[in-house]
Amino acid sequence: MAVSIRIKQVKKLFKKNLDVYNIIELWKNSCINSCGGQSVGLIGVCDEYFRIDGDFLNPTKSNNFSRMNKLKASSTFILFDRLNLNRGFDFTFDNNDILLNLNYPATLSEIKSYYNLVNNICKKIGNNVFIRDDYDGSKYVDVSFIEELINKDYINSYNYLKQIYNEPEYITFNLLGVMNPICISKNDLSNLGIGSSEESESINVVMTNYEKYLNDLQQKDRFFSVPRCYKTDNGTICVFPCPPKCETIISTDPEYDVGLYKKLNPDFLGLNNISGYYVTVEYNKKFYQVDYMKFIRMFNDENNYDSKHIVINYSDTDIKDLIDNSDTLEL
Repeated sequence: MAVSIRIKQVKKLFKKNLDVYNIIELWKNSCINSCGGQSVGLIGVCDEYFRIDGDFLNPTKSNNFSRMNKLKASSTFILFDRLNLNRGFDFTFDNNDILLNLNYPATLSEIKSYYNLVNNICKKIGNNVFIRDDYDGSKYVDVSFIEELINKDYINSYNYLKQIYNEPEYITFNLLGVMNPICISKNDLSNLGIGSSEESESINVVMTNYEKYLNDLQQKDRFFSVPRCYKTDNGTICVFPCPPKCETIISTDPEYDVGLYKKLNPDFLGLNNISGYYVTVEYNKKFYQVDYMKFIRMFNDENNYDSKHIVINYSDTDIKDLIDNSDTLEL
């Protein structure tokens, strides 16, 4: 479920329409942290695995040629706060119109920042009306109603979390964070305060915990491992890289991750008829391909990242027995 806002730019004599660089500057002045911390508004793009592209943050007209080409090739951009990593929201241009999309469940900081940006764009172009599209339909809205909309989206985000929690068949809920996809279990939602008695469950407590949960998960400098597919004589294999001496987020269930990427993008890399799952590791300055589940079972006691991923940081000593006593392929 999402909210979409369209801001129409009317062509005026001797006045240029806003471009991506104008949006960047407006976003820097719109981004806030409702929990009281500082904010650093950034813009980026995601790769095909829905991870933020670390090489493409806050482009300027003075950036090098390759980054400028990436900017021109991108159609959708992610706006987020580097000091409070939640879900972010995307914007794009539709001819001269500016489109901003906010996904539920959003955090309070992002909801407020979202409407700050809407208000600042409207002021900049001299247009007090925008088009809001949500589950109630599409309608023209005056900027004077922004506070009302902030409250509406805040309550709707909270209700969305409660709805997920109360879904009988719910096991894991997937959402796109700023840095990478995140899998949230019913137990995770319970830890946020959802499901407690009506007297003690507080929307402000739950939403504050939710915001802190997303930020705490994503703030550390970690590598999120994703599958690469290769055709072999025995079918298509799926390989997840796991570099040494580096905190790597890796799935405990590779089939689940592959299913998630296929759900997000049905045409994704032709991830069909997978014959095997493997991990690429480095040992004694050489690379090896090892059986996925044998590798994961060695680290069952590692730190959980979310309900479907763990954080691994290994050395040569940790995987020596696996390399020496398993069927491995030296690359």
